[in-house]
Amino acid sequence: MEKILALTSSAQDWLISPGHPENKERILLMQDILFSHNISTKEPAPLSKEDLSKTHVVNCHPSSITADHLKAAGAVYEGFSAVLEGQVEKAIICARPPGHHAPRIIHGIRGFCSTNGDSIALEKILRENRGLRLAIIDTDAHHADGTEDIFFYNPDVLHISIHQDGRTIFPGSGFPETIGGPVNPGNIMNIPLPPGAGDSYLVGAIKKLVIPTIQKFQPDYIIHTLGFDGHISDPLSHLEYSSQVFADLTHLLNPHLTIIQGGYDLKKGIKEGFTETLKALMGENGIRQISEDKDIIHYLDRIASIMENQQNQPTKNNWIRQNRFFYDEEYIMENRQETYSFCSNCLGFPVIKSSCDKIMREEEITLILLHPDTCQECRDRAKEMQREKAYILNI
Repeated sequence: MEKILALTSSAQDWLISPGHPENKERILLMQDILFSHNISTKEPAPLSKEDLSKTHVVNCHPSSITADHLKAAGAVYEGFSAVLEGQVEKAIICARPPGHHAPRIIHGIRGFCSTNGDSIALEKILRENRGLRLAIIDTDAHHADGTEDIFFYNPDVLHISIHQDGRTIFPGSGFPETIGGPVNPGNIMNIPLPPGAGDSYLVGAIKKLVIPTIQKFQPDYIIHTLGFDGHISDPLSHLEYSSQVFADLTHLLNPHLTIIQGGYDLKKGIKEGFTETLKALMGENGIRQISEDKDIIHYLDRIASIMENQQNQPTKNNWIRQNRFFYDEEYIMENRQETYSFCSNCLGFPVIKSSCDKIMREEEITLILLHPDTCQECRDRAKEMQREKAYILNI
């Protein structure tokens, strides 16, 4: 069996704007590093627009979504499929455009993301393999709010995001009080780290909070969505990680699938961080002993306490959640109201109402999410709502 499959897609023709930090040079550098380690790369086949429509409701100009977005989704699907079928032990995905800031309903580009290729691929995998349980751990410097939104109500997916505190960086979210929907609390975990956190906070969070949660959830596969933008040399964050910590992360999580997200310093952040990650996937280097002082332990204990208290809150029959997504590339705000329709026979279903404040956008979108185990009575209720121009997606 081949040990590592690498899929790459540099999206040569896709550019947000001239001089933008998210550009093809990031992927070309990773390709060079893969070649230097004698790992051949494969260009993926794109997924279809139908696959995209099963994950997203698109309310933006079609020109912002290109064949490159479908190819990025295809890379994740092809890599994970190879692992599932036993062709390789692990897969690594180096593809752009990125996606983890794109939520269920797309009103435009936000955080460099137009579509969530990772989630499009993973939802396709889940539809084809019912009962599969996935753990997604995102260690990009920015909160993975789009991926969280897509899997928020899915009890078969554990989503953990470790990121710089949202009070100090885009997208301004990702706090430990957010733990998931009313019938699956605990499938969402957010661990915000303070600016200047460094390796000790990150490794401490993995050991103290992430690994026990993964062990409790018992996933079939672990997916690591990894960003090098937490590196000390990166211009877009202030977490100040070393290059070696990316090897520590890889050894600790031991992911089946690694998906590269952000990282915008070519000279050190990507070059050194990606090299350390690759060596760890190949079984080289090792885990360093990193000490945790009492301040770090106290900080992580406090986050754990907040999450535990939130999970112990009684579920209300009139569960309502307010949410917002800021589209920084287009300077528009999406406002959400999410309610839950409970059922004594099944999981019930969430109803999401989205409105956007930009002229020429649809005034309001209503979206219903149905789980495979949703009972017929709930499906009938959802169809009645669909007649009132509500969208239905099967998660």
